[in-house]
Amino acid sequence: MSLLVILSTYAMEDGQTATSVPHHHTKYKKADLKTVCQSQTELTVEEKSQLEVLLRKCEPLFDGQLGHWQGQEVKLELKEGAKPYHSRAYNIPRCHM
Repeated sequence: MSLLVILSTYAMEDGQTATSVPHHHTKYKKADLKTVCQSQTELTVEEKSQLEVLLRKCEPLFDGQLGHWQGQEVKLELKEGAKPYHSRAYNIPRCHM
């Protein structure tokens, strides 16, 4: 399970998971980082502590508020009738780097 999914699940109100509600209807509350870290059963005590230290460095990201893009505006123009395509990620051979 990814960190984003873990935090989203803990941050949702009313016990709903992030995937059970359309994105524009989600209501978040501040994530309790200590609870999130302590609930990671696959981590050792030391790893849980390290995770909490790491998350605390970025604590404003988990305040329950959606942010605003601060960079340059991006516009994507799609061809008429274009369909999304997804393929698996693959490594680029070192010789091409």
